[in-house]
Amino acid sequence: MTDQTSDRGFRRLVALVVLIVALAAVYVTKEFLTTIMLSVFMTYLLYPVHQFLHRLTRRRSLSSFLSILLVFAAFVLVATSALSVMATEVSNLSGSEEMIVRHVSSLTSFMDELAGSRLSGPAARWYDQLSDLPAKLLTWGLSILSEGLSGLLSDLPIRFAQFMMAVFFTYYLLVDGGQCVWKGVELLPERALVDRFLLEIHSIYTSLFNVYFITSMLSGLFAAVGFFLLGIPYPVLWGSLVAIFTLIPMVGPLSLILPMSIYYILGQDYLRAVLLLILGVVVLTIIPENVLRPRLAQQGASIHPAVTILAYTAPLFVVGLSGIVVGPFLYGFLLAAYRTAASPSMAESGGSVEANEDELPLCPDSKRPAQ
Repeated sequence: MTDQTSDRGFRRLVALVVLIVALAAVYVTKEFLTTIMLSVFMTYLLYPVHQFLHRLTRRRSLSSFLSILLVFAAFVLVATSALSVMATEVSNLSGSEEMIVRHVSSLTSFMDELAGSRLSGPAARWYDQLSDLPAKLLTWGLSILSEGLSGLLSDLPIRFAQFMMAVFFTYYLLVDGGQCVWKGVELLPERALVDRFLLEIHSIYTSLFNVYFITSMLSGLFAAVGFFLLGIPYPVLWGSLVAIFTLIPMVGPLSLILPMSIYYILGQDYLRAVLLLILGVVVLTIIPENVLRPRLAQQGASIHPAVTILAYTAPLFVVGLSGIVVGPFLYGFLLAAYRTAASPSMAESGGSVEANEDELPLCPDSKRPAQ
């Protein structure tokens, strides 16, 4: 009896120590929760490339490394293009500073003369009060831009370290993430329920991450080809920006195409402006949204567009740019939990339905470990 009491006391002590260590581990890791989510995000994005390379190389570690290397190559290409464009435009801007000042001064004088000849009474007073508004808005915008750049530069080392950690996590998730999931599932009760939940969350994350990203990248590719055919400078850079704009809900490619069209209209290049609008509306909006994305989404879960917009947009106002990763991660988890609980097959069988072993994350082709 004394030995049993001693064993129970020892087990409670061990459980308490494990709980304290687990809480301490969560505390010291809390700053990297976003990094872990980013790793899962990148794993789903790179998985199609990883599978293609794995069929060629037959080596999971090599295909994982090559997948990440391709992402770095694309990032270097976009960054190099952006720096080249910035250097060229800054050089042109510094060389034509006097001309810009003359144009702005002449435009301001023209507006003042037009207002003086056409406006009178309250309208003239309102114009005088609003005439300083552009300068004030410019000063306000420059101050915000300066603060944002200073904050970005100060956080750059931390962000770079988090990104490198995410790259390492992504590599190992691509290599043996599926086996890790299976081994974790083996330790849990309610195996059928957990299998069903993993099946749901995999299909949802595939739709939120994979399909959304692939559609955005294809839109960027179409845009780059279209810009090249239209003779627009820096087609690769503009195509990359279209891909990024397409990736962000409530922004879309038209947020870039419309200003470009207005620019060419002001330059009296009406044909190019019209072709740009056709490119933005038909090729970059209608075809991706109504042809590409539905076909790709057939392989994943059916998610209402409102849920997708909410998942990608709402967290941006709370956690900033990282909300693009955190939002779909959290909303997808909750949606998977709801669908698991509301699944008719689970309700009819009392939780005895087991998911197909070839369909679970993170690597659907990984097999359940032998019993």
